[in-house]
Amino acid sequence: MKKNMFLALAFLLIVCVLISSLLRENQKDERMKLAQTLGVRLEDHPPETDFPVSYFSAQLIEGMTLDEVHNLIIGFDQVYNCSNSVEVYYYFGANENMAFRFRVFYDENLSFKRLESEDPDSSYLSIEECKTGLLLK
Repeated sequence: MKKNMFLALAFLLIVCVLISSLLRENQKDERMKLAQTLGVRLEDHPPETDFPVSYFSAQLIEGMTLDEVHNLIIGFDQVYNCSNSVEVYYYFGANENMAFRFRVFYDENLSFKRLESEDPDSSYLSIEECKTGLLLK
């Protein structure tokens, strides 16, 4: 009985590792496609696991207008607007547990202030008080 339980647990662990590996590989493929869409090489924005934040951080300049930011940040799967001054972007899926997410902060005039990425090991970006869609002027 204990041997069967151990084998079942070992099997589940192997399946979880395989699924995790497949998901990471799929995200890498999606990152490469996004890099092509943006006209950049993924290798030019290390670490590759931070792409597209590494790219957008280099391109966004404090004070950019809302329209300029929206013209630059493309290829996302989902976006939420929160408290009239924050956008939460989802890349590589719309599921908050699987997606690569980051926030864009604006000042009271809706000028770009900063970009903040989420730690991939701990999901802390809440969208409870947010609405689907981009911020509007």
